[in-house]
Amino acid sequence: MSKDLKKPTTYDQQITKLKSKGLNIPDEAAAVQTLQELNYYRLSGYWYQLLQPKFKDGTTFTLIQSLHEFDMELRHILMYELEKLELFFRTQLAYLFSHKHGTDGHYQQENFRRPSYHEAFVNELSIAMHRNKDMPFVAHHRNNYDGRMPLWRAVEVLSFTALSKFYSNLLISDQRDFALQMGFNATYLTNWLHALSVLRNICAHYGRLYNRTMSPPINLGPRTLRNYPQIEQNTLFAYIVVLLRCQRQQSKKNTIVNTLANLINQYAASLYLRLLGFPADWPTLLCDSKLI
Repeated sequence: MSKDLKKPTTYDQQITKLKSKGLNIPDEAAAVQTLQELNYYRLSGYWYQLLQPKFKDGTTFTLIQSLHEFDMELRHILMYELEKLELFFRTQLAYLFSHKHGTDGHYQQENFRRPSYHEAFVNELSIAMHRNKDMPFVAHHRNNYDGRMPLWRAVEVLSFTALSKFYSNLLISDQRDFALQMGFNATYLTNWLHALSVLRNICAHYGRLYNRTMSPPINLGPRTLRNYPQIEQNTLFAYIVVLLRCQRQQSKKNTIVNTLANLINQYAASLYLRLLGFPADWPTLLCDSKLI
């Protein structure tokens, strides 16, 4: 028999519970306001590593708030870069695939490796069009083309996840051609697009990045892992390495690294960077052209 779900608690009861575990809350009214805005359970992800089983000496509610604020700003930085990357990927995939297979090539099963995956893609496109039926270009294709549209328009309603799956189901030769155009190995790119689509969804839905194991593990390649053994593949740091690799201009890489460094320095007193997978020598690594 399953356990009964826990009963809801009031904000005052939540404060009492935290204080009983040794959390220093100098301004209880302000703490209640924070709990009203952010949810006890959301905040618990930021204090979990500080419980032993009580809070470490000196742990304050202000520290928890600081970790949440850092995480929020980190999501904003990464989401901005992921959005640009997603748009570039959409554009290139639609352009190259359509010129090779024609206007309606994405509807033809023979252009893909797994029929069931292709069927799922076509179904997902249909759902996406229905969800966006009030958009003028969607309505135009529903009314004039039996709901079919070329890929360069379809990508405007498909999610990054759907496009990642689309790429993973391309014929091997098409995967290689596209990856080559992007300057990457097709095996790695399949994994990277999957991973970055997951990261994009976490950021878009206000998910926690701090103290989180990332899945799928990122494929950095055996040579990278041999030369940089301090990097763990299931960490946010590894994901950031790949996000930087996907930048086409060194100046953009430098800008991202500087922005991250400024944010980390701002919150340095509150952070345990190991919970993000950042090695001790992370500033050197993110400036290493052989890595990124």
